[in-house]
Amino acid sequence: MERLAGTVIVLAFAACGGGGKATPGPLAAQACPDPSPKPEASRAELEHRIAVLEAELAKRPPMASRIEGPALTVQAAKPGDPPVKPLIDETEAVAASKAFLGLVAGSRDAIQNCYQKALKLNTALAARTVNLTISASFTGAGAYKSSATSPSLGNTFDNCMKNVMTVWSLRGISGAMTFKAEVELTP
Repeated sequence: MERLAGTVIVLAFAACGGGGKATPGPLAAQACPDPSPKPEASRAELEHRIAVLEAELAKRPPMASRIEGPALTVQAAKPGDPPVKPLIDETEAVAASKAFLGLVAGSRDAIQNCYQKALKLNTALAARTVNLTISASFTGAGAYKSSATSPSLGNTFDNCMKNVMTVWSLRGISGAMTFKAEVELTP
């Protein structure tokens, strides 16, 4: 509850330009209350203040954001504006994610082989299970672009994994995408 109180108060504080007065702009139709709680405020007073701030925020129009060059612009949505369309269709995102997980699963033997090579050079790896995070990026055409693994298990493993991942490709994606998957490696 205290974290929520801080978050709501910070949001109200930021929405009002950092002070007890409203800033010029479309959202500043009325003055904002002073968001800073008094040190002697009781829990009940703080909960009431949170409720008041939440009600105030609920009355505000939804926000829209867009990137213009190097800057992020946030503005109130105008009445009647269509909702902001996501950059990728949810169905396509799910299908692409499943396809990536299929690539990782299909390469499981090759990944384990890379791990076995690393074990021969670093016996300390044999004492534990490794949760490997694989990150791979693909171009809009689905071609492999770049990849990384974490944690690094040495140059032999890293180079072997690069060789495994560079042959990966994803068909049917409409834009450049990056995926992550976890693989458990056991000695």
